[in-house]
Amino acid sequence: MVNKNRPLPIGSVVLLKGANTKMMIIGYLKYGPENRTDIYDYAGCLYPQGYHSPEKTYVFNHDGIEQVYALGYQDGRQIAFADTLMEQFKKCKGDVSFD
Repeated sequence: MVNKNRPLPIGSVVLLKGANTKMMIIGYLKYGPENRTDIYDYAGCLYPQGYHSPEKTYVFNHDGIEQVYALGYQDGRQIAFADTLMEQFKKCKGDVSFD
């Protein structure tokens, strides 16, 4: 079940706009590599290779996602976490949309 206007769950596999390699979401609200002021919606790693090192971790925003191929696991805990996470997004980024 997809929660509208909520971040995608950990483990979701997506394709970014203009890319030809899929990414798997592994985290949220990460700083960009160039400075400590830009905060991105997601951290990801290449799919299917998985996480190798911090140097091979990518950051991107929800509006940069072209297609969702698979949703990560969702249960009651993940849904409750998504509600808490939305509060953190609002604190860090202001009004956000995940539509």
